[in-house]
Amino acid sequence: MDCRHVIQRMWEYLDGEVPPAVAEGIRAHLAECARCNPQYQFQFRFLRSLVRAHEGQDAARPEFLGKLRRTLHSIGDDLT
Repeated sequence: MDCRHVIQRMWEYLDGEVPPAVAEGIRAHLAECARCNPQYQFQFRFLRSLVRAHEGQDAARPEFLGKLRRTLHSIGDDLT
């Protein structure tokens, strides 16, 4: 998998919306690519900050917050 493909599919990957084989290819690429990994880290932290910003509030859209939590959990973050 090349950088262009990984960057194009990054949000889908973070949202858990890519097939398992594609997710594995993206994970492998991110583990080795000094160009794509910082972009992934930025986008991942952005999603995590959204979840944390809405914790403890009566979220107007609980399904949105739930999806963010599931997404972070699926890519290995427990919000600690």
